[in-house]
Amino acid sequence: MAKSRDHLQPSQDEIDAALHKARHYWHGLAQQAITQYRHGPPSQCLRPENMLGYVPAMPDIHMNHRHEAFDKFTSNGVLYIRAEGVWVVSDGGECGIGGKQKIRAASLPIGVRRPTPVCFKNAAFHKGAGVGGAHEVNIIGTLALGWSYIFSAALIERQGSGSSSLDYTDSIAEMCHGKAETVGNMIDVGCVSAQAARWWASILAPGQGWKATMLQSESVCYISPWSVALEHDEAFKVRVSGLPTNSTIMESPSPPSSQQALEFLVDLCALHGSYSQLFVALATAMTFPAHNYYGTLSRLPRVRGSNTLESPQVTADIKELSAQIPYYMTMSCAHNVTISSLCSVFWEPEVCCNLVSPWLHPVLKEIPNNYSGSLSLDEIIPLLCALRYPNLAALWLGATLSGLSSTVVELVGSGTLPLDTNGAPWTGSPQSFMDVPGSGPYIQFDSLQDKLFRSDAWRLLYLPAAVEDDLQYNSPPFSPWQPVGMTDFKYAAIRVKAHRDCPRHELVYHHWSWCLKNGSGLEGRGYCSDAIPRHSHKIDPPMTTMNYQTLSLEDQEASMIASREVFAWVTRNCEGYPPEEIYSDPWIHDDSESEASESCTSSKSARSTGGLTGPPNIQAWIMSTNS
Repeated sequence: MAKSRDHLQPSQDEIDAALHKARHYWHGLAQQAITQYRHGPPSQCLRPENMLGYVPAMPDIHMNHRHEAFDKFTSNGVLYIRAEGVWVVSDGGECGIGGKQKIRAASLPIGVRRPTPVCFKNAAFHKGAGVGGAHEVNIIGTLALGWSYIFSAALIERQGSGSSSLDYTDSIAEMCHGKAETVGNMIDVGCVSAQAARWWASILAPGQGWKATMLQSESVCYISPWSVALEHDEAFKVRVSGLPTNSTIMESPSPPSSQQALEFLVDLCALHGSYSQLFVALATAMTFPAHNYYGTLSRLPRVRGSNTLESPQVTADIKELSAQIPYYMTMSCAHNVTISSLCSVFWEPEVCCNLVSPWLHPVLKEIPNNYSGSLSLDEIIPLLCALRYPNLAALWLGATLSGLSSTVVELVGSGTLPLDTNGAPWTGSPQSFMDVPGSGPYIQFDSLQDKLFRSDAWRLLYLPAAVEDDLQYNSPPFSPWQPVGMTDFKYAAIRVKAHRDCPRHELVYHHWSWCLKNGSGLEGRGYCSDAIPRHSHKIDPPMTTMNYQTLSLEDQEASMIASREVFAWVTRNCEGYPPEEIYSDPWIHDDSESEASESCTSSKSARSTGGLTGPPNIQAWIMSTNS
């Protein structure tokens, strides 16, 4: 979409053409997805393991032979583990950077100050109890609460003894015995042990029925990021059989291990005849840390009635599922990766920053109106994802069933999709133009002057420098949309010019390293050894003309914000405003120029200028080469 143009704001004809193409894609995909859904839920939505690429397992202190403690720190009410992401430049060219590493400091939040509030008022994929269906129960939300405990217990088990603990609180759900009538929010857990009954009573308790403490000091307490607090007006009841009516479950043993709790969940699925909901609930619970970060209420599926996500073909392998849990935990704790991955479903490699609005308009504005009588946008998106990014379909379904989807759609509509560089390797799905190496030679010779696409120039800027300079490109652009147009090679930075004759470079994710207090690291290679980026789904032209209602594109606000954000990556990294006409566009050039310049000057004065092999003033050097 207008990739080779050299001005920023598109003409009306270009906007109309982009909108027509986007409508053809999104409406065609929606029709295909909904048609398939009529035959049952997409299998991709029920396979959360597909999202596990190179994501590392949650670190286990018992895995390093000296049981060295992890390097933790607190900031703004969050407890973190320090880590590093290691990337390596692929071989190729005479620039000398092949094999060089780019190490990015990172951290994983493992403790928060407050639990995530939870209610059971989500109607997505819900089917109300019909005639004769008074006893139908949707257990997805119940299972999700169970998963929140399992993740929390496993986190404490892997962190080792010390200041962490897992305890029951005094809050407990009401217990019913035998054949009590199923009314309200009553969950039948069947014939279970006293330990299991006590556990279920804590899982469905008002407020917090259990507490997973990660760090306790005199003034502050950090709890597991999966900690939840059930709204008091839900009033759950737990029906058990096989226990004496006078049994005092409060005297039951200590809280179960993560493995024991998983067995309780599987038993509940067997009782209700639905293993598919176990995996749907897992993906739902994975979104709790993101809810905690954004301070939003998690709205779980209603209990009364059933859901439309049943799949009798799904079975549960407890051994395999147990082995996957540490990887789900890391992915879930890294709420930035979760949000980045969810937003990436709307990103398209071929869409440039100045045409984001027409690209998003059909899916965010038109499709909800076209299917308002049958499915909501929250329900449609996981179905689209099952075709467009199959490996993220389960995560999107989980976001829909926890109520996180509305937050994601709001972020997407703004044009500024949150990004995390670990999202692509951890899930196997590219999430930014920086995740795609491109193709062909860097230099384009079909013009009077040597040129290269800005997207290529910025990929080269982010690589380890072949020639040291005074630029600061330690972080990639914070916008996934590729910059529009081409740039004259003569205006390129020194570190870009060093790759004039190089074949394509690629910055490849190598491994993750958890930092230990003694300064060493615990390496994590990731779950899937053969995970590779999988590109979005392409649909064939429909055999017949599609009929759908359209809405006028009101503005280019998302395009403007996306353009300003991606071009600001250059202006904020001490290059200032390059001498090209596109940087004078009002979408880019605003009052922040002086602020960026002052920030850059301050940053330079704080850094050592020794050891530079190029001139300290890159712009002056560029201008001198043009004279």
